[in-house]
Amino acid sequence: MIAFPALALGQDEQNTLITAAAGLFILPFVLFSGIAGKITDNVEKSQIMRRVKALEIFIMLLACFAFYNQSIYMAMALLFLMGTQSAFFGPAKYAILPQHLKTNELVLGNGMVQTGTFIAILIGTMTAGILISIFESPIPVGIVLAILSIFGYLASRHIPVALAATPNQRFKIRPVTDTLRLLKVAAHKKDVFWAILAISWFWAFGSVYLTQIAGFTKFELNSTVDVITLMLTLFSLGIGIGSMLCHKATYGYIELGLLPIGALGLTYFGIDLYQNVPSVVPVSPVTLADFFTETYAPIITDILMIGVCGGFYIVPLQSYIQKHTAPAFRASVIGANNVFNALFMVVASLISGVILGAGFSISELLLFLSLANILVFLAMLGSLPNYFFRLSFNLLFRALYRLEVHNKHLLPSKGPSIVAANHISFTDPLLLASITPVPARFVMDHFYYRLPILNWFFKIAKAIPIAPGKEDPRVLAKAWGRISQALNEQAIVAIFPEGGISYSGDIEPFKPGIEKIILRNPTPVVPVALCGLWGSIFSRKNGGAFKSRPWPLRRQVDIFIGQPIPPDQFSLDKLESAIRKLHEKSNP
Repeated sequence: MIAFPALALGQDEQNTLITAAAGLFILPFVLFSGIAGKITDNVEKSQIMRRVKALEIFIMLLACFAFYNQSIYMAMALLFLMGTQSAFFGPAKYAILPQHLKTNELVLGNGMVQTGTFIAILIGTMTAGILISIFESPIPVGIVLAILSIFGYLASRHIPVALAATPNQRFKIRPVTDTLRLLKVAAHKKDVFWAILAISWFWAFGSVYLTQIAGFTKFELNSTVDVITLMLTLFSLGIGIGSMLCHKATYGYIELGLLPIGALGLTYFGIDLYQNVPSVVPVSPVTLADFFTETYAPIITDILMIGVCGGFYIVPLQSYIQKHTAPAFRASVIGANNVFNALFMVVASLISGVILGAGFSISELLLFLSLANILVFLAMLGSLPNYFFRLSFNLLFRALYRLEVHNKHLLPSKGPSIVAANHISFTDPLLLASITPVPARFVMDHFYYRLPILNWFFKIAKAIPIAPGKEDPRVLAKAWGRISQALNEQAIVAIFPEGGISYSGDIEPFKPGIEKIILRNPTPVVPVALCGLWGSIFSRKNGGAFKSRPWPLRRQVDIFIGQPIPPDQFSLDKLESAIRKLHEKSNP
């Protein structure tokens, strides 16, 4: 509306009003997210969402009036109200998911929300442009918005009830105090706070791309409007694809190992995009048909993959916050996330303005953003090495084998717990580590633990070296202490009770060490049978690793998970019997 020719505004006035409009939309997130989180934690959530959507109808009807009268300042005030409405809707939208979805459904649920969000942004942007070009008036836009708001309210009538986490608590509405309190609540749990900062960086990154793609396409590629629409479509579609692939890649588990991959992809494809931009702006306008030629195809791939990597990045983080935040504070923490998102987007906008004002091109701005993201990748890799390696091994083994995990839901997602498995090949620890919902601490032979190069990896994985008492009593005593410490820290400890890799393919008699662990730390034990690995190049079938032929290619490997054995019912014979019965399932 500000840029609408009929208003005859000067360029300086347009720029001022557009900047003010962006600020007015973001300001409510800073002012009201604290209140919104507090109310959402104290009130039934579907009720909040319906009331907010009902308010949207009223705001959109006023927008029709503002468009009809070409009242810029009334439209600006309504934009502030829309920001307020969004600030109240967001905490309820995300806090309601864990109340209706199982843990292994959160990733898919968040993937669908993120996909819907970006597709809605895309369709809204395209529809507005089409309506303006056809009618040359903002009035039809207001009418469409009013109609959409009615459909939105009708959809909200089908949202299931989600009871308040802390009902009937009295509170006062204090915007500044509530926002500061919100930030303290978010910072209380460090891992959740870092997840919030990581999400906010994504929104800063994504907001720059969404706002600059049009200018980049128009001025540096000299492309038509159709190409601008294509670029926005590719970016939004990519985020949708990445968000949905998260569920497929992780089988529903909240997989933080995707974060370094997503961050690395954002950097790689961002740099590649800069390299694929023509050094000289084309003289003739580049049409949509031209854009699908060999010259511009790499740009299409880069924009799409930047979106896909963004989906890999954002969905696990959103799911992690929902899972690891107490229900009583979940909406408040999501409100804090909205505050940080808004602040990061404002800072990103200011920095973008400074860089472009200094004479740099939009492609150079996007390159700077990609290079800055290297720091995020290194931070992710340094903070989540176990998650990253675990996901990498999972993808590797699924490429090597036709891997099938039976009753995976019986694997513990938190400790203290012990996972005990038979030992068939040298890759068993990596294979078992690749399927656990969270990184486990493996008890392993001290000889392999000390191998050069591999020792660095085992230390990162927090593996626990162990040795027979007769061979090295100090290592053994230290191992008992570290196992107890790990279980006291609510970790999952993985152990191979046979004490070594099988020479025959059969399950060897179990050693009594695990009994001592249970006596010291009464802990449930999950029996696991690894099947199909005997005869692989990593087994001892022909005397050692890599002495067997790698046949068949992509051999069938099954992993059977058994019911956990409570510590008060545990015995070595019972564990061995449980694993043998599971192992027999692969050879009925």
